[in-house]
Amino acid sequence: MYINEDKNIHKIYLSDINYIESYREYIKINTGKKSYLTKTAISKIEVKLKNNGFERIHKSYIISTNKISSFNSRFVTVVGKQLPIGRTYKHSLMETLKYAGDLL
Repeated sequence: MYINEDKNIHKIYLSDINYIESYREYIKINTGKKSYLTKTAISKIEVKLKNNGFERIHKSYIISTNKISSFNSRFVTVVGKQLPIGRTYKHSLMETLKYAGDLL
């Protein structure tokens, strides 16, 4: 995926993305190496990433489901950062995680 940041175009591999955080009309894409800030709505990026191993968990967060280290009914931990699960997204996330692996 290519994003525009500070008049530069950056190539970001989907496998490098840990999570995406919304800041009103901007999003911050967090990779292990760097964070990128670009002007776009989180809803636009959500549509592009939906079937690529990403899940919206809150009005302000999209996560890579492959990077989850733990979760409970209120929070998801992605690469050491605890992110909230919004009530609107909770059921969908739990269903995705249930079918992604053997949830015991």
